[in-house]
Amino acid sequence: MNRYLRFALAFPLLVAVVGFGATTASSAGGGSGSTAPGLQRFDDAVFCSNWLANHGDNSLPAELNERCIKAIATTYIDGEENSIPPEDILFSPDVSRHRLGTPADFQAGSRDALVQGYHAGSSASILSITDRHWVVEGVDAWINYTGFLRCNPNVPGFYVGERLTIQAGLIHEILIAGVVVPPGVCPTT
Repeated sequence: MNRYLRFALAFPLLVAVVGFGATTASSAGGGSGSTAPGLQRFDDAVFCSNWLANHGDNSLPAELNERCIKAIATTYIDGEENSIPPEDILFSPDVSRHRLGTPADFQAGSRDALVQGYHAGSSASILSITDRHWVVEGVDAWINYTGFLRCNPNVPGFYVGERLTIQAGLIHEILIAGVVVPPGVCPTT
């Protein structure tokens, strides 16, 4: 039994709603195996956000859930490195961003405050974020990454570990677990 058929039998509602289309290699003109083009949608942050908002946080099988949670969480990392506009970060209206050891503070309007902070330059010194290592479990996405700064783009400027919690398809909590800044990365003169 091919992968698509097993998936369709295990998750018939998901197949019916999303409209997966399976093509076998023989009908596509070569190779072997099968593909389900509809599965690619589960790497799209906006699609995933809408799916989880409409169907619930536990509505996807593990592999698709992992892909969706990672796609949504990636909007925050891309926003931090200034590669997408801050309005495209999928924050919940009451998102909390806090350091390990401090309590979460879910306040109405915190999304708007974070977006305004990006526009005011809160992450302007960040050139890029690389070495993204993800672990997703349920609605939590843990990431460790390396950041490069504009003042010295040839050496790593910081290392970060964060946990992002997704709720109803939006980033609800960002726990900054640790930040390491090597000495002398951006020397002052």
